[in-house]
Amino acid sequence: MQSIKKGSVVMRFIGNRHAAVAAIFGLLIPVVITAAGMGVDLTKAYMVRDQLARALDASALAAASASSDEQGIKDKFHQFFDKNFDAQSMGVSQNIDIVVTDDLVTVRAEAVVPTSLMYVAGFKEVTVAAYTEVKREVRGIEVGLVLDVTGSMGSYGRIDTLKTAANNFIDILYEGAGDNPEGVKIAIIPYATTVNVGPYGLGKDPDGFAYGTPFVNDYQHLTFNQGSKYAWWGCVLAQPYPDDTEDADSTWRWDAYDASDYPRKYPYDKNYNCNKSYILPLSSNQDAMHAKINSLYANGYTLGNIGMVWGYRVLSPDEPFTEGAAWDDSDWKKIVIMMTDGNNTMTDYTAYGSRYYDHNLGVWDLNNRMGEVCENMKQDGIIIYTVTFDQSINQTTKDIFEDCATDSSKYYDAPTQSELIEVFEKISRELANLHIQQ
Repeated sequence: MQSIKKGSVVMRFIGNRHAAVAAIFGLLIPVVITAAGMGVDLTKAYMVRDQLARALDASALAAASASSDEQGIKDKFHQFFDKNFDAQSMGVSQNIDIVVTDDLVTVRAEAVVPTSLMYVAGFKEVTVAAYTEVKREVRGIEVGLVLDVTGSMGSYGRIDTLKTAANNFIDILYEGAGDNPEGVKIAIIPYATTVNVGPYGLGKDPDGFAYGTPFVNDYQHLTFNQGSKYAWWGCVLAQPYPDDTEDADSTWRWDAYDASDYPRKYPYDKNYNCNKSYILPLSSNQDAMHAKINSLYANGYTLGNIGMVWGYRVLSPDEPFTEGAAWDDSDWKKIVIMMTDGNNTMTDYTAYGSRYYDHNLGVWDLNNRMGEVCENMKQDGIIIYTVTFDQSINQTTKDIFEDCATDSSKYYDAPTQSELIEVFEKISRELANLHIQQ
């Protein structure tokens, strides 16, 4: 092998290697700093971009559900966005573009992130962007408010609290509907010992005009007049089991007395234990809803299963009430909110007639039938919210109501009057967002 002599070109190069490396490293310093700076600055940029995207999604969805007009959506967006994305504290500038069409809210946003170490290489800033689109699919909702108007609701201002809660519910839901009030229909179904179907049972509306096919047995040529004890006030009996748990299309009797089984051993008054608060079918007439709510008064015992099954029938597209959309109409959602302040109670004369002559039912039967009603409603696609109100409700009733709800998140226990109002407001806001999809 050829030896390398001292003083040769190679040796001179080796001898000067430190100076050469120093020179090369000097040239690489900007590159090294830039590379390190890119890691730091790009990490920050990615974090800003992630926060921007999250804030964009949440704010666009909230704005689209909170308002219906273009300017209202934009104002709400900025209100939510400013709370979710603090550009000033992050030291970034931003640019937001909002486009509102008939059914879409499209938002594009950019954030300009100033650099630190990358600045050495001439990169003064990094721009990140995010995009979101919210589809404002307007879907109609039909809501049945199944409301306890039993005698206990007359104590300690409970009925007035219920009126406040229900009226607030209506106002919030229609405020959320914006310029599409026809997309919201609400029915009021008061219940106690039985359910009052009002003049509709005789084929008339409250003004005396034709409503539809009469569905109450009129063998004595009834007249509907709640001001006269000789007239009929509107209450009907339950159907025989299992029709009392189903969306039955049938004829109802107004009391246990019938011409076919005359004479009976007991001549009960046709209005015995009849609460005068009668049904308001599905409607978009907010004035009629408020008037109905404000007219409610407390009387009678608790048969929750009867209230629930009439809520079922009022939302149904089939007779006796026919305002409901078809079961398979995907443009509409059906919802029931049912509340009670007490436990099911079987007394002498109820929707099932006299327990001494017509039936041998107890509270256990009422509880089981309520469970069956709820399951039948769920199978037809009805979303169920349930609310237990007041501290006197036992655990059995609470369990029944929780099982009845579509899921546990839709069951609420509101032991105080203020909590009842809060629960109704919460449900109403949730329903107002039901037709907004991202």
